[in-house]
Amino acid sequence: MKRFTQILLALLLICFLSCNGGGGGDDDDDDGQTGTNAGVQGTVVDTQGDPLQSVTVTVVSGNTATTGADGAFDLAVPAGTDKIVKFSKTGYVATSKVVDVFSGAKTSIVTTMIQEAAGQNLNASSGGTINGSRNASMTAPPGVFVDKNGNEVSGDVTVSLTPLDPAIEAEARAYPGDMRGLTKDGNIVLLETFGVMDVTVRQNDEALQIKPGQTIEVQVPAPSLGSTPDTTPMWVFNADTGLWEESEEGPGTFNVATQTYTADIGHLSPLNCDKPIVPTCIHGKVVDSEGNPAIGALIQAVPDLGGISSDYTDGDGNFCMYVERNADMTIYVYTPLTDSCPVEMRQDNSCVTTRDLTSSNTATNAGYPADCSDNCKRIEPVIRTGDVDPGPLDEAACMVVAGVESPFAGTCAAGLDTFYRCFSPEGSCEYENNPLPPNGPSFELEFENGSKMESDFSLQGYRVSYYGSDAAGNPLCGTSTASASGGMSLTTASGQTYITRTTDDGGVEIECEGGMTFELNADQLDFLAGCGGSVRDDDSGVMCEARPGTYGADCTFGSDCTSAGLDCCGAIGQETCTLTSLCDIICADDVECDGTLICCSVGDYSACMPAEACP
Repeated sequence: MKRFTQILLALLLICFLSCNGGGGGDDDDDDGQTGTNAGVQGTVVDTQGDPLQSVTVTVVSGNTATTGADGAFDLAVPAGTDKIVKFSKTGYVATSKVVDVFSGAKTSIVTTMIQEAAGQNLNASSGGTINGSRNASMTAPPGVFVDKNGNEVSGDVTVSLTPLDPAIEAEARAYPGDMRGLTKDGNIVLLETFGVMDVTVRQNDEALQIKPGQTIEVQVPAPSLGSTPDTTPMWVFNADTGLWEESEEGPGTFNVATQTYTADIGHLSPLNCDKPIVPTCIHGKVVDSEGNPAIGALIQAVPDLGGISSDYTDGDGNFCMYVERNADMTIYVYTPLTDSCPVEMRQDNSCVTTRDLTSSNTATNAGYPADCSDNCKRIEPVIRTGDVDPGPLDEAACMVVAGVESPFAGTCAAGLDTFYRCFSPEGSCEYENNPLPPNGPSFELEFENGSKMESDFSLQGYRVSYYGSDAAGNPLCGTSTASASGGMSLTTASGQTYITRTTDDGGVEIECEGGMTFELNADQLDFLAGCGGSVRDDDSGVMCEARPGTYGADCTFGSDCTSAGLDCCGAIGQETCTLTSLCDIICADDVECDGTLICCSVGDYSACMPAEACP
């Protein structure tokens, strides 16, 4: 998908759809109250998608449930964030998930478990090598294994080596945890994976460990697709925290001949060949078929290649999560199954709603939980469970015509109907960006029917003027500026003023003249998402193209850029008309930067910068 990095400021109301804070739940831990119907419900499946019966589901320091023949479970869990839920079944690799639970609601969760590889015998007293599938292997010195009491084990033990390939979606779904890692210095980071392998050693059905101070050598199969760095840190999974913890041993070294990572490890558990990445973030809102917030919905971001990120909607239906930058992915929303859910969306005892998108290249450097107050891509329109993915908005959708009632009818903002009937954007759009005019940056944006948006800049900030279609003579419909009280102020041509701002719960509200306010519902938000243009690939508004020859337009040669001060540069196949002074420092991805810098979005372009300096 084409890379758009230009941010168009002050698009009427759309700014609040793309910039308002996402979810992630209350930062406070357990409030001590279970609440009516509070808990976790969901389904456990195998890598074939078939339900798993008799899986033990346990919340740490809490209740236990067992899945039935349909793989479903229902577990009472006190309300609070970061609850650890463990899943175990004989013959399968155990896993843990970190979930948020809200009072009065059930959090949805779908867990995939992979069957453990067949065990092979090894004499613990003499040591030796065990070879598994995909060139997996383990080499143990004599006397290295101990039981739960720390006693050295002798005689035969059973070794199971179970590799998981992130390029196979079913196996990526079976990864323990959600790709969050705890570094040696105590920071929680998002991980990019290069292969996982569970290493389990047993004697008489008792899981063994490695003797303190000793190590064994393992070969972890690399992914069947994707990059394979020469070295990578090693991580072990902590089932009690749901986090991958950076190993004291390592790093893993890539072996081209075997397509594996070889490393020494001092702990038996699932192992991960990973490196921390500087991620980006996405956020959005989920509502049910009636337009009410969907609380405790599982959100999974599944990239075409790589690890899966997860989050849960909060008490207002909002979610906010880290994902890999510039990656094609599918967002899966799991909510409880209801009669209104279409048959084709019923899966794993849930209603599964999906959205396809490409994540932003903009770096996000906040810690966990994710902070979606800025630099985040918002999924628009609001996700209504059971609705088919509308795809990218390719035409303005707010065509207000005679006889069609405005979604603001009956509210104090009914006057917006007059504004939109005047502005009435329709069809595709083009923009012309002027990054460095004498009085500051400005833009012009024109829709297919002649409706226009024009900005000017002063010491007071941006002002955007909205004009109706050329067929109507391009009348002035209104102007918008930043509001002194926060948010954005829109003044219509008839003199009515409305202020829009984000609310504490992540919604969008309008303040009318006289101080009356109301929060926008899903239909009003969806309507506004189609009533403006965007030159950023953020799934809000109509995706506009730069006018040929102007700043941001596609090009092949410098002569294609006809506006003054521009040259053609960028990644091959993604060249755009850019300020000549910037062409020497821009980048397309991290590969073009040295090891201390990353390629991150800086306004209208991407440049190699220290991670801490990325906006």
